[in-house]
Order: sequence, then structure tokens, then C-alpha cells
Amino acid sequence: MALGSDDHSGEGGDFAPEHDWRVGSKSQRWATPIPRVNGHVCVAPEVTPAGPTVDARQRPGAWAAAVNAVALAIFLTVYANALVPAVRLTSALANSLVFLGASALPWVALVAGQRALRNWAAAAHAALLTPVLLLTLPLGMCSALTAEGTAEQGVDYSFEVQRTLSAGPSRVRVYRTNCGVPCDFGVVVRHERPLLPGLLVVRELGIWNHADDAALRLVPGGIEVTVVPTHGSYHVEAGPHRYALRPWVRF
Repeated sequence: MALGSDDHSGEGGDFAPEHDWRVGSKSQRWATPIPRVNGHVCVAPEVTPAGPTVDARQRPGAWAAAVNAVALAIFLTVYANALVPAVRLTSALANSLVFLGASALPWVALVAGQRALRNWAAAAHAALLTPVLLLTLPLGMCSALTAEGTAEQGVDYSFEVQRTLSAGPSRVRVYRTNCGVPCDFGVVVRHERPLLPGLLVVRELGIWNHADDAALRLVPGGIEVTVVPTHGSYHVEAGPHRYALRPWVRF
């Protein structure tokens, strides 16, 4: 017997007593006897404990980078389309909701970045997004109010259809803009054609401030637009203005 004074025998071989020391620090005891095979002590291999769980705040996460990239790409696409329209939904309420959702995306990017970054990286991320966040606050609030009004009244009075003139498979529409107290009425004339169900491809023909409406007349190869100024306004070039109509609006 190599260790101990008692004989512990069994089918698995000799067993060391409970006071036998084999693995770990000098103060560690075995809770159960150590098996012996052919006189040799069978010691279980040492298992390296798993490292501590790393909090997402302790390192930049790939998921946060992906969220930032996707959120900001959608935000820039929607806002660029608002400045230079290329497509538009047929539903006025849906257009307002899409713009409202796009205005919330930089805030989603901010939260994702702050959860994944720390210290100076988190501060730099927030600083870079601050101008965008300040832009989305007023525009997002206006979009929310527009969506609420459109849902209640069924008409978007900030971008109200005044008249429509069919031009084969496409159409030309006059919209009257109204941003409330800060500005006067305006007129936007657009050439539109259905692209998919619920989706239009559009091209802006002209924008006039201080105008209430515009008269449309088809002419060979295009359309003639005559602007109707608001009462007492002498700052509008009434026209007529002529524009070519392209078969697929953009080309």
C-alpha cells in the first residue's frame, strides 16, 4: 500500500484515503477517494477554468458596427431621397412614417455604439453623431405631427395634391407645400410613374415659393407649367415654363 494505513480495495483497484493530496493548491482536499489502477494513482487531468465573461462594453462589437452601418445607410438614403426625390410611396401616411422611422435610426446607432464602446471611443462616436441627432430632432417631430394629421384627416396638408394631368403611362402632379407659420405656401411640380404596386418613380420639374397652384398644359414633347402666385406676391416667375417628359421619368 503506497499511502494510508487502511486497505481500500475494489474492482477498480486500490483507493487512496480521503487525506491524499494530488491536484491544486496545498490546502485542497479530495472530496472522494482517488482511484488506483495497478498500484498507480489515477488523477483526473487538470481543467483550465474558463475565462471571465467579457462584457460588450469592454470591446467594440462587430454587431454594433453592423447596426451603425445599416442604420446610417438607410437614414442617408431616405434623407437624400427627400432632398432629390427619386422614388415615393403612393400613400401620404406611409411616406411620413418612413421619414419618421429614418429620423429615429441615428438614435439607434448611438445606443448600439455606446453599448459596445467605452471611454474615448464612446465619446468620439457620440460626438460624430451629434450633428445628425440635432438635425433629426426638429425634422422627426415635424414628421410625427404630419403623420398624426394625415392619419386623422386622410390628407397631408403639408404636401397636398392640387391637380393631376395624365401623360400616357405617367402623370404630372402639382403639390402645394405648407410648413405652417414659419413659411409661405409653395408649389412643387413632379413627373411620376408607377414602378411597383404602391411605389412611384418621380422627378421634380420645379419648385416655387410664394405660390398657391400651377396650371398644366401638354405640349409637343413635354408639358407647360404656369405658376399661380399667392395673393399679393410679386416674387414668382409665373412662366409659362416648359419641361420635357421622359418615358420612364428619370430616363
